[in-house]
Amino acid sequence: MNPLMGDEKKEKQRLGWKDYVAIIIALLTTALLPILIILLILLIIVIIVTVLIF
Repeated sequence: MNPLMGDEKKEKQRLGWKDYVAIIIALLTTALLPILIILLILLIIVIIVTVLIF
């Protein structure tokens, strides 16, 4: 039998710690990166406004 056909027993693949770190990084970059950019822009605007007012 050809081992590439998938007829043999399927072994369970376990995720290592590197896989979990990669998943967390992917989640952070997709979910939190836009929020952090918006907060950074708002912070810069607030600093500029406070410098111009005072």
